[in-house]
Parts: sequence; C-alpha cells; structure tokens
Amino acid sequence: MASAFLGMRVLRAGTTAAALLACAGQASAGGFAIGEQSTVFLGSARAGAAAGGSLGSMYWNPAATAALPGMNSESSYTLILPQADVTVNTLNGIPPGALGLQSSSGDIGIDALVSGSYGSYQISEDAWIGVAINSPFGLATKPENVNYAGAVLGRTTKLLTMNVNPTLAYKVAPGITIGAGVQIEYARGKLSFANSVAPPGLLSSSIFKGNDFAFGATAGILVEPMAGTTIGLGWRSQLTHDLDGNLASPLVADGGTKAVGEVKLPDVVSLSLRQ
Repeated sequence: MASAFLGMRVLRAGTTAAALLACAGQASAGGFAIGEQSTVFLGSARAGAAAGGSLGSMYWNPAATAALPGMNSESSYTLILPQADVTVNTLNGIPPGALGLQSSSGDIGIDALVSGSYGSYQISEDAWIGVAINSPFGLATKPENVNYAGAVLGRTTKLLTMNVNPTLAYKVAPGITIGAGVQIEYARGKLSFANSVAPPGLLSSSIFKGNDFAFGATAGILVEPMAGTTIGLGWRSQLTHDLDGNLASPLVADGGTKAVGEVKLPDVVSLSLRQ
C-alpha cells in the first residue's frame, strides 16, 4: 500500500488541515499515475510504448505524432476495478472496538473508466501536427465502512486530471523524428475526513474541494537505426496544481474557510526499444 500526502494550506490564521491519500501502486505521486493510456501498449505491458507503432505512443513520446501518414485518430478505453482495504489494529493504543468503531474499512476502491484519445495530421512531407487527450493521474477511494477507525485520515479521496496535449513532430533526417508539445491540465480534488473520535463513534466530516489549471511541456525523439527497429525517448514535464477551494468544517465558526491543496506531479521519462 503506497501513500501520498496532500497538505492543505488554509488561508485563515490558526486553521490547517492535512490528509492521507492511499492507493495501490508506486510510492509518492507515482502511486496514482494512470498507465492505462493505450490498450495497444497495455496488452504488451507497455513494452515499446515510447517507440511508436501506434498513435497512442504519443502519450509517452510526442515524436510518435509522425507514426502514420495522412490523417489518423485512435481512442482507447480501459475499465479499472481496484480493490483494497485498510485495517486499524489500535487507535492511540486503544482497540477500535472499545471506542465503538470498526477496525476494517471494507473495500476502499472506486471503479473508473479511463480513456485516451489521439489524432494526427500530416501537413507536409516531413511535418505532422497532433493532439492527445488523457487523464494522466487519478485517485478515488471511499471506505465501505465510513465509521471505521481510520476515518480520521480519510473518508473520501478523489483526484481527477484532464490533460490536453497539442503536439508537433518533424522528420529532421531519414530515420530521425523529433517532437514537442504543450500540456494544458485541469485538476479537481476532494477530501473528506472525520474530525475526531468520540465514543460511541466518529464525529462529522470536514470536506475540502478545490480545482486548478497547470501548464507544462512534452518532448521526444524517435530513431530508426535499421528497418524494423525503433528507439524512442520521451519526456512529460512536472506539473504542480494549487487546488483553490474551500474547507468546510463544523469545527470552524462560520462552517468553512478558503483553502489551497498542493499536488505535485512528477516528470515522466520513457525510453523504449521496438523490434
């Protein structure tokens, strides 16, 4: 079980909030990276993903915009069915049952449909333009047992990203293609957690909601040293979202206050060989 922490800097003095985002996968922000961006490369465990062969390779390498002649489009849809649970053995040294709480969260996974869409158009013998639309990062968890002992860390966590990536690719020499693009990404987050523990159960929730736009870049190169062999190197830049929103809580006098949740998403570098 990997985890990433989402800290919220509340813009009113004396009020702060922090919460735990839990999900299966790699540690830190990689824990909620969505790798299912192309069913073609999902079927090959993402082997050769940045080396062309399918228009979906654009996600990892914008030089793959030039993978096919003429006008092309491609869309992939993947159903993700996560399943995970959290068990709390003690809470401040006290068994959850003694506080009237359940120790198990039940299933915290929320099913999701992920899509990736790509388009390219050859504008000259050596140049292509394209666009990719993806959801690079995402997370949604909600325990079946909302009054389990871990609810003080999180009852509901949601992160949604939508990324539009216009690209340009150019064949600079026989067997060598370079590409670059711009990332325009929208992010929306929600986090709710129990305020505190009080027998015989948990108190009401505090809820944070916020959204933000961020901008970045992509770049890459495709090299074909011989017929049938392609090497691809691609880069997607780091993005930081400052989710401007509101923290609603019964612990605050007027019921809520302005807040900012910071989400730092990493650079992604892919090197692939396709034979």
